[in-house]
Formats: sequence, structure tokens, C-alpha cells
Amino acid sequence: MYSYIKGVYQGIDEDKIIIEAGGVGYEVSAPNSVLAAMPEKGEIIKLYVSLIVREDAHEFVGFIDKEQKKIYQRLISVSGIGPKAAIAILSVLSPREIVKAVAENDYRAIARANGVGPKIAQKVVLELKGKVDKTALDEMSAAETTVNDDPIYTEALQALIALGFASNEAKQALKDTNGKTSSELIRQALSKLGSRI
Repeated sequence: MYSYIKGVYQGIDEDKIIIEAGGVGYEVSAPNSVLAAMPEKGEIIKLYVSLIVREDAHEFVGFIDKEQKKIYQRLISVSGIGPKAAIAILSVLSPREIVKAVAENDYRAIARANGVGPKIAQKVVLELKGKVDKTALDEMSAAETTVNDDPIYTEALQALIALGFASNEAKQALKDTNGKTSSELIRQALSKLGSRI
């Protein structure tokens, strides 16, 4: 099917990211963390995508990295969880936090998502129990190849990767940056990389 879309970022329209690739403008729904990580209009971005096929439309959901996409696909495999609810969960929790919540039976964390009540959250924990566990956390940690667990740093790193920078290049640019928000870290990193936000 589709793995990712790489193209020119054209802005956000009604909570959908617009990417132009090959002369076609794609509308991509995404969690809030992805929307917040978008760069200036005209920058090249890469989003991993999942296709929703409906009778009346085909829609893309976009993610900064493969882990987000993988967790999204796990979430929509749960009965009662559709794309909208999965996006809502990923808007309040990172993939790591979702795996941790499932491993620790913390349905309340999942119930923080807009439109996801306690009963549905409990179902998510129950049905994902055998599909994601603490070994997945270890795999994520190994993939990150960094000891920095600061969520602001992680968000900034994911945003730089979404902008098309290599993971090691983004990590190098984030070294010795200081800021209270991911946006501040991204600006400092882009300054080092010779770009602008």
C-alpha cells in the first residue's frame, strides 16, 4: 500500500496537513503532536501514512515516525476504536506512553483522549495486552539510540526528522540546545543546521 509521502508542506486546512507531491496536493489527518511539528510553508516534509478506505472517500492519516504509525495501526485493531479515536489517543500520549499504559493497565491515561471514555480505554488496554508490552518499550529505546527521555527533546527530534533531516544529524544539532518548549529547541537546532523556521 502506501508507506510515506514526501513533498512540499503547503499548510494546514481544517486540521489537515496539505502536502504537494508530484503535482498532487494530499490532505493528511494527523495527531496534534504532528500538526504542532509542522515547519514553515514551502519546506520539504516526510510523513509516514496509513490509508483509510471508506465507501465515499479515501483518506490519509500521517505520522512523524514508524513507531507512531505502528501504534496507530494497533489502536484501530481494537473493536470500537476507529481512526478518529486513535488520532485522539495519539494526540495526548506518545507511542511510548501508550505502550507503558497498556503494560501497566493504566486505562485512565488512555481515557484522557477526547471522546475516549473509561470503558473504551479499558478495552484498549485489554485487547492490546498481547500485542504490545514492555519489550516494545525496550525496542523503542534501542531505536532512539539516545538516553535523553525529555519529552520536549523527543518532540523536537521527531519534528526535525519530519523535516527531512537524518536522525543522527538532528540529534547532533540538538546537542547543547536550551529551551522550555520544543519550538525553541527546533529553532536553535535549525539555526545550527543553517535553516530557518
